[in-house]
Amino acid sequence: MIRSVILVLVNIAWLIFRDMVYSPGRAMVGLKLTSLIGDKVSLGQAFIRNILLIIPFVLVIGYIVEIVSLLTKGERLADGWAKTRVVSA
Repeated sequence: MIRSVILVLVNIAWLIFRDMVYSPGRAMVGLKLTSLIGDKVSLGQAFIRNILLIIPFVLVIGYIVEIVSLLTKGERLADGWAKTRVVSA
């Protein structure tokens, strides 16, 4: 039980760090995450952007929803919620 809680907290911390500070994957392909006005992503935006991936019970459904959104609209559903976008670095 404690291990599960710790793993969930580490996952949340990684997702927020990845969006606010540094994402190895985006860096490798020359992309970065910004707010819609070009500023750095705030803590609130990072949290909202990853809400579907943070909640353990909807994790699988969240990934499916995000993949479908990427394939149909070209952007993550939660990017719209968080007012963020991925752009060339």
